Amino acid sequence: MKRVLIHNAPWIALATASVVLAWHPAVWLIRTWSDAAYDSAGALYAIAIVALVGWSVTSGPATQRAHGVLPLLFLAALLRLASQILAINLVGGAALAVDVYALALVFGVHARPRALSPFWLAILFLFILPLEPVAQRLIGFPLQLA
Repeated sequence: MKRVLIHNAPWIALATASVVLAWHPAVWLIRTWSDAAYDSAGALYAIAIVALVGWSVTSGPATQRAHGVLPLLFLAALLRLASQILAINLVGGAALAVDVYALALVFGVHARPRALSPFWLAILFLFILPLEPVAQRLIGFPLQLA
């Protein structure tokens, strides 16, 4: 038991750090769903993603193991850290899409009888982000000044 715990210590440390860094962007993202200023339909996309992954996972066992997940989790952690330092919530939210991709690989949704593409799940996750109000503020304000 002790040997297994020592062998998995780097994974446990990375998972813990990833959860700690993902907490703030996830809470911010969930709050945008009920905030009238964002007018986001992200909760519907979140339900769709969870339903799709559940549909795939219940179809049977995966035929392959996940590879290349560690660099993805490290990249997502770096993006979230940059988001925390720069105080840009949207970057942290976009980093969650990398987490969705990595988790889809871990769950093996690409290698199940009802296969899903982890890449397209991550793209679908990007629809959760409140991009419209941000784009309106980034593009609309300079246009008003002009």
